[in-house]
Amino acid sequence: LPEVDDEFAQLISEFDTVEEMKEDLRKGAEQQVKADQLADARDKVLEAVLEATEFELPESVLARELEARRAEVQRQLAGGGMTVEDYLANSEDEEAKDADEFWAMIDKRSEQALKAQVVLDVYADTNTVDVSQQDLTELIFRKAQQNGSSPQDEINHMMEHNHIGAWMQEIRRNKALALVVAKAKVVDSEGNPVDVTVPEPPAPEAAAEVETVAESE
Repeated sequence: LPEVDDEFAQLISEFDTVEEMKEDLRKGAEQQVKADQLADARDKVLEAVLEATEFELPESVLARELEARRAEVQRQLAGGGMTVEDYLANSEDEEAKDADEFWAMIDKRSEQALKAQVVLDVYADTNTVDVSQQDLTELIFRKAQQNGSSPQDEINHMMEHNHIGAWMQEIRRNKALALVVAKAKVVDSEGNPVDVTVPEPPAPEAAAEVETVAESE
């Protein structure tokens, strides 16, 4: 193995010294741990809210959602050349033991997801949660980073498939959830308080371009 020195750091990174490279790696690891912890906290808080909120979804709405979700899962499996049985036989993480149990779990998750949307929409309406052009800009940059694409590619995709309404709704629900989480008391497995403050993202350089798209809508 090559020696981990300044020459090695310059070869594989943007840094001149190994100390700078290690510091950057440490910060990156800390940020990832923080992001994972925050995601877990959001899931747990939303789960607790749903457990404390009793309401029934309209049967027709729920039926359409379950049908659409099942169809999407079927498309994903078919795209991979698999049946449900193939997936269950090759998946170590799936808890379902057979196809009936698998679809029952899919239906339950779909119903919970739909209930979560309703709860967050009502909370957003009650608390006047608005979505700004900057919010849309940040979402587009996050999607570009996650998909390994460019912000312009994501803008083109959004416009081509008319996703702007759905993306704005996604942002609004996330902001509503962030407000709910901020009011919750969250602790880790050892009982230590967890900071659930969402870090402010850096302002994207191409914000003006995205704002122009949002204004045109």
